[in-house]
Amino acid sequence: MELISKKSILIIAPSLIAESLSLKLTSLDKNLDIIFNNGLGDTTPDLVIWNILNYQSEDLIRLELLKLRERWDESRILVILSSELLNEAKNTPSLNAEGFLLNPTAEKVLESIETILNGGRVFDIE
Repeated sequence: MELISKKSILIIAPSLIAESLSLKLTSLDKNLDIIFNNGLGDTTPDLVIWNILNYQSEDLIRLELLKLRERWDESRILVILSSELLNEAKNTPSLNAEGFLLNPTAEKVLESIETILNGGRVFDIE
C-alpha cells in the first residue's frame, strides 16, 4: 500500500482570512497540510499562498516576492488579489509567481494548487 504524502501549503494572510481559506480547502481535500505564516519553523512548504490585501505598489509586491523566493527557494507561489485592489492599479501587475488569481473561490484555489504543484502555471484575473 502506497502512502500519499500531504501537500504542505503555507498561507500568508491575516489570521481570519487564513483560517477561513484553510477550512474551505481542507474540507475539499484532506490531503493538504496547511500552515499559517506564524507557525512554520524550518519547514519548506510545497506552495506559498500569499493573499494580498493592501496593494500599495507593484514594486513593493515584487520586492516582497523576492524575499519569499529567498526564504523558500524551492516553494512555488500563488498570489491572490481582490478586485478592489486591482481596480486601484492602472495595469495588471506583472509578478513573478507560478499563480495569480483574482477573487477566487475555494474550488478555484484548490484547482490552482493542483495545477501549480504538477508543474503548471495559473493566471486568472477575470
